Amino acid sequence: MLNKSVEVSIKTLTDYHLEAFISCPYRFYNQYILSKTSSHVHWREEVQKAINNIVKDYYQLSNKEQNTVGLLKLIEQNWKSIHINMFENKIQYYIVLSKITDHLLKLLSSHETTLPPLFLYEKVQTYIKELETTISLTFEVAEWSKKTYILKKYLLDCDEEWIMLYQYLSTVFSHKAFGSLPERIEMISLLEGKKYIFYPTEQEISKGLNYLEFIKDWIQKPNRYKKINLFNQCVKCPLNKRCEVQIMEENNTFIHDSKLH
Repeated sequence: MLNKSVEVSIKTLTDYHLEAFISCPYRFYNQYILSKTSSHVHWREEVQKAINNIVKDYYQLSNKEQNTVGLLKLIEQNWKSIHINMFENKIQYYIVLSKITDHLLKLLSSHETTLPPLFLYEKVQTYIKELETTISLTFEVAEWSKKTYILKKYLLDCDEEWIMLYQYLSTVFSHKAFGSLPERIEMISLLEGKKYIFYPTEQEISKGLNYLEFIKDWIQKPNRYKKINLFNQCVKCPLNKRCEVQIMEENNTFIHDSKLH
């Protein structure tokens, strides 16, 4: 039961706070306001950790080592921590392993890097005057480009809300912290083997500020929180064992783009 009398004070907004909130405010409230954790480790969390380590380690290899063999070694090393009993069955385990391996090989081993990345899983903070809040964002991979730089985020998978969040958050943060926009923003879904690519413009800065102001205002008022109760979100949630709501299989969106423009 949410304590409706509580008002959340926000000094710093982090990307992982925002990701948790747009996935489900109830999960955000339990994890970050009440500081409740779950002893149950979901396979999705462990696979995402492995992906982060694989990508980070690959970019730290020499140009000569950045090939199929080098990448397969990193996948093998990092997959050892992922136990098959975390999954529903062996079939699911091997399907996930196969897809992640296949798509990493296609996306990473064929990618040539001549310069070290600008950022590699580095956390950066900046104060956003319009929001009266400090924003903390982890730049997973930022590479130099001919014009400016390119931001890349490697994910197990992603949905519409996460795509919108990262697009606007990266645009606003880059403008405020660096005074320039990335040439493009890429979100890579490794289960799908799909890239979502955006080319930010100056016009999107104001849209992004409106978006972040909307979420900040919503977070500060727990009496407005509600459980999302959607199948695609609840099955991913580490708190789903203690949540007694009925999971609905439907296409619903917490934040509609029309509210932000």
